[in-house]
Amino acid sequence: MVYSKYYIICHMIIIIILLLIFPCFLSFLFFFLSIYPLLLPLNIKATVGSISSTSPYGGVVQLVGKYLWTTRLDSTTTTISISVGGVTCTSPVAIGNDGTKLNCTLGNASQYRSDIQLSIDSVNANSTTIYTSIPPIITSITSSYYLIKSVISIFGNDFYTSPTTVFIGDSPCNNVLVVDPQHITCLFDSNDSNANSILDVYIKSGELSAVQIRLFKYTMLQCLNSCSSHGKCVTSGQCQCNSGYTGADCSITYVQSLVPGDAGTPSGGRFNMFNSSMEFFLSHIQEVRQNNTVVQTIALTNWDVYAQDGNTTSYNSTSANHNIILTVSEYNTSSVQSYLGDDIVIPTNSVKHFITLGKFNFESTNSSLRIIYQFKSPSEIEYNCNNETTKHQYDTSSSTTTIKSYTIDTPVGTMMASFSNRAEIDDINSMVSSIQAITSVDSSAQSTNGHQYIAIQVPSFEDYVQMDPIFSATSKTAPSTDACVASVSSSSVPPILLLSIISSIVVILIF
Repeated sequence: MVYSKYYIICHMIIIIILLLIFPCFLSFLFFFLSIYPLLLPLNIKATVGSISSTSPYGGVVQLVGKYLWTTRLDSTTTTISISVGGVTCTSPVAIGNDGTKLNCTLGNASQYRSDIQLSIDSVNANSTTIYTSIPPIITSITSSYYLIKSVISIFGNDFYTSPTTVFIGDSPCNNVLVVDPQHITCLFDSNDSNANSILDVYIKSGELSAVQIRLFKYTMLQCLNSCSSHGKCVTSGQCQCNSGYTGADCSITYVQSLVPGDAGTPSGGRFNMFNSSMEFFLSHIQEVRQNNTVVQTIALTNWDVYAQDGNTTSYNSTSANHNIILTVSEYNTSSVQSYLGDDIVIPTNSVKHFITLGKFNFESTNSSLRIIYQFKSPSEIEYNCNNETTKHQYDTSSSTTTIKSYTIDTPVGTMMASFSNRAEIDDINSMVSSIQAITSVDSSAQSTNGHQYIAIQVPSFEDYVQMDPIFSATSKTAPSTDACVASVSSSSVPPILLLSIISSIVVILIF
């Protein structure tokens, strides 16, 4: 129906007359207009202006907007449907009575910039916001040795189960396992950058990601006593001592480095120090079970020359159950070399053993193998008319089960054996199980004051194991060549003898 302009004018005149006659009509009109929406069914279109975040594993979120009614004017419950990124948000609860806040429980999902779908009594709401789950947070990470493949643990919050990607530096950390929302493990090749680098850690967890700048550090062993300020600490936790100093912590002075001589076996050497000497040699290999009971012991007594090139000679020891190639290299000058990502110190005039051991038949894959070195030294020596006891020092400052170096020290000289905690096993960079002094090899080889044994223990292998200990020695000031004369003090003369002497003197004076 179309109304004429005269009809409209008439109605306007009537409203003006009512306003003039009844001033309160205007107030009533405003009141009516304010409550009019409440008198109608609640089919007003709600709006959502913001939404809070929760864990990707789900939780309570809060929608903020207008007309978010959960009950009608007649106190009946409205029909509310909420989904966030296709995930249902259940149990809606109004916060307050003004229809501006609404809580609901969101289900399990990692979401990024997801749409919000809300309807109240079948009327779809207008939404001007998007939803993103709480992102993962990285708080800490375990370490690994450079070039040693290791399982890394990452700790933090809100790590989601799938999919999950981890990078340490620019390298992937594989086989990712979300242990729980606060813990992830992965397998890292430990080959990114170099041993001294500090690397970023990146995680993509579900649809979200996190990065922690300069978090990961490779394991760096600390040197004993900071090398006593007489040397430099390298990544293996060993000291590269300044000239004139030796020992695990560079605290022992020396006059000159010694060239090793023949020890009667190609697998070792002898260092002569004035009136004494010290020896080392590869003496045994021994299979042991998990409870350290011995399966078999092989004495290494027969060696054949395998190859020779300048200062390097290879020897071979073989039997039905083993094959060893021992490469012996002599170094005239000091240096630092890399071995399986580890820095090893090579002192002047030192000897390096590169051992390749294969063709070993283990009783069980749970067994392990000991590669045993024997050391000989005087239990004590005479020095300037005094008997001085030989000192033995095992540097276990980085691990109680792993000797980094073994020092035999006397007043005339010092011998050192240095060990890396790494070994190549079946073409894989690995860690040795332990390096420890042992009390005996068998009933015929017992440790005494003059004989010590150190065992490098490695897990069982299919093909081969390789390692390379280093041996060196230095001499100190030569002992005095003066003959030792025992002096007798007067206080040591027996009283009866002293009285006899005095009596004799008196008799002589009388006559």
